[in-house]
Amino acid sequence: MQKTNLLKKLLYVIILIFGDFAAFSLSFALAFYTRKYIGYLFLLPKFIVYGYLSKLFWLPLVYFFFFSIEGLYTKKVHFWYELKILFKAIFIAFIVCLSIVSIGKLTDFVSRLFLFFLLFYSLIVFPIFRVALKNLLFFLGISREKVLLIGISPTSVKFAQSFNNNKYLCLDIVGFVNKTKEHINGFKTISPLTHAKKITKALGIDIIIIDENALSEEEVSKLFKELQALVKRIILIPKMSFIFLLNSQVNYLFVEKIFVLSVNNNLKSFLNRFLKRIFDLCISIILLPFLIIIILIISVAIRLDSKGSVFYVSKRLGQNGKLFNFLKFRTMYKDNDRLLKEYLSKNKEARLEWEKYQKLKNFDPRVTRIGRFLRKTSLDELPQIINVLFGQMSLVGPRPYLPQELEKIGDSINTILLTKPGITGLWQVSGRNELDFQTRVDLDCFYVTNWSLWFDIVILLKTIYAVLKQKGAY
Repeated sequence: MQKTNLLKKLLYVIILIFGDFAAFSLSFALAFYTRKYIGYLFLLPKFIVYGYLSKLFWLPLVYFFFFSIEGLYTKKVHFWYELKILFKAIFIAFIVCLSIVSIGKLTDFVSRLFLFFLLFYSLIVFPIFRVALKNLLFFLGISREKVLLIGISPTSVKFAQSFNNNKYLCLDIVGFVNKTKEHINGFKTISPLTHAKKITKALGIDIIIIDENALSEEEVSKLFKELQALVKRIILIPKMSFIFLLNSQVNYLFVEKIFVLSVNNNLKSFLNRFLKRIFDLCISIILLPFLIIIILIISVAIRLDSKGSVFYVSKRLGQNGKLFNFLKFRTMYKDNDRLLKEYLSKNKEARLEWEKYQKLKNFDPRVTRIGRFLRKTSLDELPQIINVLFGQMSLVGPRPYLPQELEKIGDSINTILLTKPGITGLWQVSGRNELDFQTRVDLDCFYVTNWSLWFDIVILLKTIYAVLKQKGAY
């Protein structure tokens, strides 16, 4: 069994290396031909004579070296976390390659522009190849790890439903061991807890997940002692769902046998706020030329569709509670308040829906024809790029709340107002308008407390998918 597992692990690494080599080769070819044809158009100097290609063997070796350093052939983590590591390794490899070409005076046959194109294509091609390979490895059963959950609670059930047969992590959740027999749809359940050791041995379990929410401290301690030597690792689901832990650090007091958890508030740091602002400005300025054309086209369509101004302006809560003029494309008729009041008075279901979500999902009498399209595609949010440039909003952040929603938000307002509201945010990529008001508030608090620049990048990437999918948009 141990020999088989070792062979599977070795095969897993070999397949990943071959996949990365294929990804590098494709990125290299795309960068080469892009630079070649741009050279023809703009009469740039020639580079990489075919005879010199053999001298560039070190380029992929630099990539693979930093991939190995970052643990990309050994770590098994969630896609978004691995993407962060992958991007970091690619950027470091690019800087090293650029330095070698510049310092080694190789620019006569290796174009620096080619290296920039290689960076660009690598950031796209490598993640695509990795996703495809991880799915293939899961299908083939290579390095698939058996997982056993101990203890049943809403948290562990949610975990199991989310990660069962997770192709990227290669997790295969075998089932639950619990104090009492309890049926969970789609999973085997075994009781009592005394069977945990027997099941772990019999099924060759690789990972144990213990849910502290379902067990006492004594039970958790006993399970640790019994099972730790039998598995690769034990994962704890802690009794701390009310604390946000993405920006936390664990510190140890070895003599006292105590560990303490330090939770950072990243947005309290001036440097982090400055980085977030620079990131907003860079992305906004890059996108602005394209957005101006789209904004002009939409403006004409709105004027032709219904009477009224092109933009809708309202007061919203900004950072530290400062009010600002929030911009959107107008998607409603001029007399929308009257239309809504009449509709809600005649439709009880719509009135209850409005009270819960502050939105109408199926039909909203206030929305114009072009307005429905703009809302469905989220194009009505485009003018907020102006708010971002003026420093009133961020690309990613909490929802821009109305002043009259202060009381409804409650104590969470102090956390939410620590940063600028965003054009998009965690709430938008987690269900958008299908979420009730309190869930949106909770997600905004989670975002602010766990902020990082990478978190913003992930949300922006997921926003593209959410907009294309159009789920929760109305």
